[in-house]
Amino acid sequence: LGRGLNNDFMFSIAVDPVNPKRIFVLTAGGWDTQLKSMEGLYASNNGGDDWSRAAAVATDVKARADFAMGSREHQENITYDPTSLDSNGARVWYAAVDCGQGTGPADGCYLYKSEDYGASWNPITTAYFGGHGNIHNLVVNPADPRTLYFSSSNGLYKSVDTGRTFAKVSSGLPSGEVGWV
Repeated sequence: LGRGLNNDFMFSIAVDPVNPKRIFVLTAGGWDTQLKSMEGLYASNNGGDDWSRAAAVATDVKARADFAMGSREHQENITYDPTSLDSNGARVWYAAVDCGQGTGPADGCYLYKSEDYGASWNPITTAYFGGHGNIHNLVVNPADPRTLYFSSSNGLYKSVDTGRTFAKVSSGLPSGEVGWV
């Protein structure tokens, strides 16, 4: 797997479109207490040879357990702002930490943002993700990078303020799960 990444229970991966040696993964621990201590957002700047934990965040046990039992659920919880691309890569990144139904704001279920090519990540604490269900994917609108969407087992959600707040999109959509945006 590479030095520094001792958890092979990964559920989301993103590669920088300009600098393919920059890779991010979200890992989960499931019910394995040893792996729980290693879950989080990891980064590599050398194509996966070496990894460091960019953010120690808890992830959803149920979604990972379903995945381990053969679910074909695909998740893309890490994305970048396409308008932030320069010769060094994507400057602005987002990672949706999926905690299913969540247990409260202390559980770390937030949208995390980096504005320095993924070197540091901070939670946008106004964007609490617990209660939205399992997040399937997160996207930035390429025409308006202030607008983000995520699909989940509870529907489609939209932000028009770079992820500080999200509202459920229900007009014209059936209720329930939205698998992909």
